[in-house]
Amino acid sequence: MDPFTIAFLVMTIASMAMTAVSAKQQQKANDDIAEANQDRADRDAQQLESDRHAEAGEERKEAKRRRASIENMYAGSGVLIDGTSAGSALAEQAAVDELSVLNRDRVSNSQAEKIRDQGRMGIWEASLKNSAVKSQAIGSIVKQGASGVMGTKQLMN
Repeated sequence: MDPFTIAFLVMTIASMAMTAVSAKQQQKANDDIAEANQDRADRDAQQLESDRHAEAGEERKEAKRRRASIENMYAGSGVLIDGTSAGSALAEQAAVDELSVLNRDRVSNSQAEKIRDQGRMGIWEASLKNSAVKSQAIGSIVKQGASGVMGTKQLMN
């Protein structure tokens, strides 16, 4: 083989190797970005849950203060609460207050899960991108290899 043919083959192999390395780097970058986004989504969801937990505690305290104030007004006016319609109204209000807190908890939990789903979706999308990068790299390497073989045949003739 003459030196030009050898140089051509070396350049073809080097080009193929560069394509493979570039594809690997792109896949790693896709993975790193997706993982960082998922970590951020998890932190955002945890913060949302933490904030909601604190809000729920405050809402329960406020509802309890409100009911205690109503109970004090009844007591101050001489109305008996135990076993009366006033007691039933306070118990019903306590249930309504708790249902309201639980409903806001449910909405908040749903939002947190949606945020986490977005993070998981990013991982899935990165996987799809990586498959496409791999397929493109393989196609490019095969094309480069075929061009190298054809070029070598032409140089040898």
